[in-house]
Amino acid sequence: MKNTVHIVICLLVSVLIISSCDRTSSNDDIDNFDRAAMLQFWATDFIIPAFEDYRNKTASLVSNYENFLNTKDEASLAALRKAWLTAYKAWQAVAFYEIGKAEELGLRNKTNIFPTSVIEIEANMNSADVNLDLPSNFDAQGFPALDYLLYGAASDDQAIIDRFSDENFSSYANILISRIHQLANLVYEDWNGPFMSTFITNDGSSGTASTDKLVNDFLFYYERFFRAGKVGIPAGIFSGTSSSGKVEAPFSSTHTKELFLDAFQNLANFYAGNSPYTNNSGPSLKSYIIEITSQNDFESLDQKIVDQWAMVSAEVAPLNPSFKFQIEEDNSPLLKAYDEIQKGVILLKVDMMQLLNIRVDYVDADGD
Repeated sequence: MKNTVHIVICLLVSVLIISSCDRTSSNDDIDNFDRAAMLQFWATDFIIPAFEDYRNKTASLVSNYENFLNTKDEASLAALRKAWLTAYKAWQAVAFYEIGKAEELGLRNKTNIFPTSVIEIEANMNSADVNLDLPSNFDAQGFPALDYLLYGAASDDQAIIDRFSDENFSSYANILISRIHQLANLVYEDWNGPFMSTFITNDGSSGTASTDKLVNDFLFYYERFFRAGKVGIPAGIFSGTSSSGKVEAPFSSTHTKELFLDAFQNLANFYAGNSPYTNNSGPSLKSYIIEITSQNDFESLDQKIVDQWAMVSAEVAPLNPSFKFQIEEDNSPLLKAYDEIQKGVILLKVDMMQLLNIRVDYVDADGD
């Protein structure tokens, strides 16, 4: 019954969002915000250092894998797993920058589509011709596939180590790890080339302008991958049936909440304009909202967003470090956390987008 109520609420919310997304602020509203300065700050203090950090940590993953293959013992497996988690956490900081080379490559689809497909992974190992660019293989690669290889491919640590003696198994792991790093490097190099200037100078207010595109990326990630992917789908919001195996990193099991919190903190940092890389604060969605509301004597939206995210934090704090175990023991706290995240969707997708006169450029089809 509770899941049915959730679905009904989500459908009503959908109607509200759809009816609102076509409405924009009046042309008479004042907007003197310096978008170019915000784009400059985003590029230099968030995006480029985040991709540099991600690239470096994926490089460490590659070197730890090479070391593991040379030793194949429990200590090197532990080091490899640590490098995997460190790179996975760095991924959470770049996951919503699906613009430029990342968009061209389909970076997110090739890095973190979960749940992973064990059947496809095992089949790919024994195939002489594997094309990881095919959509059918998006769920057989990236960090989720490595979660299976490093934690779920056998019954205990020694059995997992033994599986790496199989050339097909170790070769597939090598392909996946190398691919993660190669993709990270391609995006980083692109940002350090002409694209950075292109991104900053495209400071208009059309649907193809950098601000509009990146804000839509931010919003789409929050709604589809953060809200639905990390919480809603495994909690059974859309299907009516919870599925603990659909959480992020189910095989390592204890890192789900950690990855969620990292993603949440990165979203909050970007919104507020507080860079964890340079320790600088600068123009941001928060300051943009505050300026528009003050110029036009509108009700404060920023405080509503900040307060709502505090409610999310309060609901998530007591959850089991493993969302998988949380679902299996008592799913109701995760459903409550989802409700608070969903309220944030309304504030961002309806109120923020209307206030900043940015049109939503995607249709979310998960039934919410």
